[in-house]
Amino acid sequence: LAAMRKACTLCSEVGATVDTGGSVKRGRVLQKNVRIVGITENVSRIGTIRELAAGRHIVGQDVTQAALVAVIGTDLVDAFFGTMEPIGKEIDVDGHPLKVVGVAEKKGSVFGESQDNFVWMPISTFQKLFGSRRSIEIQAEAQSMATFEPAQDQMRVAMRARRHLTYNKPDDFNIETGESIMELWQNMTRGIYVVTLVVTVIS
Repeated sequence: LAAMRKACTLCSEVGATVDTGGSVKRGRVLQKNVRIVGITENVSRIGTIRELAAGRHIVGQDVTQAALVAVIGTDLVDAFFGTMEPIGKEIDVDGHPLKVVGVAEKKGSVFGESQDNFVWMPISTFQKLFGSRRSIEIQAEAQSMATFEPAQDQMRVAMRARRHLTYNKPDDFNIETGESIMELWQNMTRGIYVVTLVVTVIS
């Protein structure tokens, strides 16, 4: 992550996430299938900004100190707090108490998968609690559309150099862009439309 930040001079932001799945508790209430995510302080600003309904985001000091703090999704608010104020309260993540400092705005579901069943904590806290031998996803935002392709090139060159890949070896990492994700989404939805059409005709 530090190397990518140094290498990508055409990026306005470079951050990272690492995640796992698990259960979160408060008292006797257990919330299952929670996405537990460690983040850098700038992740909420990269790409589509995730606004908060209450409280604050994870900040640089939280990451530096590996603070036991969390931003949670509205599924956890509904499960644990109801109409009670969640800010300042504690939740239990893998046996560790984390203080809620923020609540993300509700996003709803995509293909039946909730976008609000998550806990964000500082990436340093995540590594302290769950270990550091996990793949991380580095996220970057180019300064402008004009620097979009050159910024990708900077990241790719830096990654290849760090992984000691010679010119005749393929990348052993993936670079995904908003454009590639949109293309995947269009292919997926096109397939769903065809299946729906066929099912409808059969019906």
